[in-house]
Amino acid sequence: MLPKKHHLSLAKFDKNPQPAKRFFTTLFALKIKKSNISSSRAVVLVPKKLDKRSVFRHQTKRLIEQALNQYLAVVKEPIDIQIRALSILDKKDKEIINREISRVFKKLDI
Repeated sequence: MLPKKHHLSLAKFDKNPQPAKRFFTTLFALKIKKSNISSSRAVVLVPKKLDKRSVFRHQTKRLIEQALNQYLAVVKEPIDIQIRALSILDKKDKEIINREISRVFKKLDI
């Protein structure tokens, strides 16, 4: 789970007037906006369309948040991130999730 200072709601993400940069990976779609708040924040979305069982949706959300947590603390400038899962993830996918997130952050040079 993300620390409270890194929490972001979808409504607050949408209210941010900055233009969004979009990135797509095999596991998720990202939208990244610059933020005026002092810390970086994130929202993770797992659509019900992927699986109707909430257990698997919450598990996917937790895995993405765990991987994202280490990067939010060291970001140079504050950003808002929206991550939308494209498939249900399992504990076996943990390394792949970390690799995908690190690749996006390196590509953005944040």
